Amino acid sequence: MLSYHVNHRLEIILDQINGVNYFLENINVLADGLNDFDDIFKKMSENDVNSVYSFSKKLTNFKSKIKLIKPRKFFSELEQLELILDNISEEMFEEKDVLKLRSYLDDFSNKYENFLESHTTFDIFMLMQSAKAIQSQVDTLLYMFNFYLRISENQEIKQKDDYESLSIILSSSMTLSEFVKKLEAIEKIYDELIALFDISSTNNPLQIHKIESGSLFAKIAGNKKIIELMTHFIGSSVSFLYRNYTDEGKLDALPRKYDAIEKALEFSKQLNDAGLDTKSIDEEIQKSAVIIAKELTNLVANESEIIVNNEVYLGKNNNIKYLDNNKQKLLEEPKD
Repeated sequence: MLSYHVNHRLEIILDQINGVNYFLENINVLADGLNDFDDIFKKMSENDVNSVYSFSKKLTNFKSKIKLIKPRKFFSELEQLELILDNISEEMFEEKDVLKLRSYLDDFSNKYENFLESHTTFDIFMLMQSAKAIQSQVDTLLYMFNFYLRISENQEIKQKDDYESLSIILSSSMTLSEFVKKLEAIEKIYDELIALFDISSTNNPLQIHKIESGSLFAKIAGNKKIIELMTHFIGSSVSFLYRNYTDEGKLDALPRKYDAIEKALEFSKQLNDAGLDTKSIDEEIQKSAVIIAKELTNLVANESEIIVNNEVYLGKNNNIKYLDNNKQKLLEEPKD
C-alpha cells in the first residue's frame, strides 16, 4: 500500500476513533477510578483507622459514576470501535497492538456483565482494571498512528515560497520501463510549459518530494504557475478520455491536430489566463500543445483510477466507466 493511502486511511481511522468519544471518555472515568484508590490502599496497609471509612465512601461515589453511564450509547460506541479495529486488521495491519485492544474490549464486556450481575467490590475492581488496560492501549495506538503521520509529514522537502506541489497516483501495476516513462512524461510536460513562459528552469527546477513504485505515487513541486497548469491539463485529459470513450471502449474521435487538442484541453485559453501572450507565439504554442498532449497520453492513458491532489478522476466510487485495459491512446501527435 502506498504511503499516501496509508496516511489517508490513518486520518480516517483517527476521525472514526474520535467518533466514539463518549465510550472513551467513560473508559477514562472507570480507569482513573482505580488511581483514586491508591492512596486509600496505602493508608489501609499502614492501619490508618479512617481508611476503611474512606474506602467505603470512595466506592459509593464510584458506583454513582457508573450509574451515570448511558448503557445504550456506551455499548453502541464500543461496538463501533470493535468494527474500526476489525477493519484496520483486514485492510492495513496485522498489528499486535490492534489485536490486543480488540481482546481488551471483549474482556471489558465480560467484566461489565459480571459487575451487573453481582455488584460486588471484587467485580468493580475487575471492571476498573479492564478499563485501565483499554485506556493504556488506546493511548498506545493513537500515539503510534499520529507518530507515523508526523514522520511522513517531516519527510516532506521544504519547497520554495513561489512553488506549488502536485501529487499524482496511478493505480495500475506497471513494469519498470512503464514507470520510468510516466515519470519522464511529468518532467517533459513541466519542461515544455516552463519554456513557453520563458521561465528559467535552472532557478525553477522540478523538485521531487516523494516517489513510490508498485503503483505510481509521485509528489513533486515546481513553479506555481506551471504546476497549476499541469494540474489542469492532467485533469482535462482524463475528463476528455472518459467523455470520448463509448461502452465498447472506442474513441468517438481521436484528436490528431492542434485544433482538436485545443478543444480538448482549452490549451491556449489556459496559457492566456496564466499571463502568456498567446497571439505572439502561436506557432510555438501549437508545437508545444502536440508535445504536451503526447506526454499526457503517456501519463494517463489506460489507467482505471487517477488521483491528482486528492481529487479522484477515475474510480469505482465515482461510478465512472472503466476502460478495461484498452490500449488506445488519449491524444496523439499529428501524422505527417
